[in-house]
Amino acid sequence: MMAQKDVKCAAVTHAKNLKGKLLLVHDTFDYDVHLSNTMQLAYALQKAHKPFALRERVDKKWFLELSLIATKLEVTINALP
Repeated sequence: MMAQKDVKCAAVTHAKNLKGKLLLVHDTFDYDVHLSNTMQLAYALQKAHKPFALRERVDKKWFLELSLIATKLEVTINALP
């Protein structure tokens, strides 16, 4: 169970208030962020009728290819409604 302060800070709590083009990116290389957390946020965005895109990256090391990632994410964000 989450502590009250964690609930207040959680992105899921504020999903209905988010604005703009929303892109969720989950990388399985980062073991500190569990896929279930990303899916909970995606579900909260769906319930709030917020359009978003979700990209999953499997075991990629972000720091090795940052410029390529930035370009791909920019293209993805620009394609969002």
